Amino acid sequence: MDFDANIRFTLDHDWLLPQADGTLLFGKTDYGLTKLPNILSVELPEPDSEHHYGLDEGMCVIESQDLTIECLAPLICTVTEINTELLVSPELINEDPFDTGWILRLSPDHPEDLDEFFNIEEYEARFG
Repeated sequence: MDFDANIRFTLDHDWLLPQADGTLLFGKTDYGLTKLPNILSVELPEPDSEHHYGLDEGMCVIESQDLTIECLAPLICTVTEINTELLVSPELINEDPFDTGWILRLSPDHPEDLDEFFNIEEYEARFG
């Protein structure tokens, strides 16, 4: 798969893709999804420009056949949009995690914090 050169990855196997408007799309990586086969449901927050998620604060919950995880904020941010398609078809996260399976759109309080995360080469070198 060809990745946008600006995509960044976290140790929690999340991806962050900068958008032209300064927001970031947020999703789970293929590697991270190996522990989440057959996603059954997703609990998403209401977008709220007043609620700033702190570092490692829970933003959403993904429930699979085998495991339930809480997705934590990788940086201080607000949730500006949710992927409402996931409420009806949560399996999109497994089927197409880097496109139709994106989870949240985030507005970072400090965009420069994105530089702290892995680029694609660093992520692949670490996690294969």
